[in-house]
Amino acid sequence: MLSKIKPPLTPSTAVREPFALMYEVLLHPDVQKVYVNADKALAKKITRCLQQLEKTPRSHPNIKALKGDYAGYYRYRVGDYRIIYSVDDELVQSRLDDF
Repeated sequence: MLSKIKPPLTPSTAVREPFALMYEVLLHPDVQKVYVNADKALAKKITRCLQQLEKTPRSHPNIKALKGDYAGYYRYRVGDYRIIYSVDDELVQSRLDDF
């Protein structure tokens, strides 16, 4: 079962463009476990990643579309970690599958 984790809003992310399409970010239980148990610095980086994926899950300098067996998935680089995820435009969701 996937769960939603909403990162805390900060003043810089609280103001958004009107009518901007926001994706719902769903976390696989393994990813949620890493997020909850991460040290403070890593948790902050992951939160920033989640906020970015809510806005634009396909375009960012740290995002790369994967190829081969992982075609259809993307990776987001967070320090030494890579977050592997897929995007469902019909449901307007980004699903984080691996960390």
